[in-house]
Amino acid sequence: MIPALGLGLFVGIILGVVGGGGSIIAVPALVYGVGMNPAQAIPTSLLVVGISSLTALLPRIREGLNWPVIALVGGAGIPAAWAGAAVGKLLDPNMLMLAFAVIMVAAGIRMLMKTREIEGSCSTGPSRVLRACAPKAVGVGLLVGFLTGLLGVGGGFLITPH
Repeated sequence: MIPALGLGLFVGIILGVVGGGGSIIAVPALVYGVGMNPAQAIPTSLLVVGISSLTALLPRIREGLNWPVIALVGGAGIPAAWAGAAVGKLLDPNMLMLAFAVIMVAAGIRMLMKTREIEGSCSTGPSRVLRACAPKAVGVGLLVGFLTGLLGVGGGFLITPH
């Protein structure tokens, strides 16, 4: 119980500081630190990080949120998450952990790369049109939603570098 509490505190602090990345730490912590199998760790991570994310969101609401983009990404992500969860049940847990590791490395490399745009096409402002943003937002929602359902990860650490 003590290792789980310590790992939970660590995940919560990381999530609060960077606004994402909770699952990328929580799934390995639950598997290797607590001893859960991946089939248990993935939904546990989603629930824990979801609750933590809501808590971390509250102080950021005043900064303003891009609700149309949130709706597009979330709307596309929900059915994709269901599909990812269904596929995940068919795969070997060791393959899921390998896929998890590959995605972690790819996301880390992407975060270190220089961005091409100062402001993306989905930035808020009077000169931005939702139509220009919609295809990218839906694509990100589908990808992140699928990976969230499949591996229990996706939110902050996959959305941030895009």
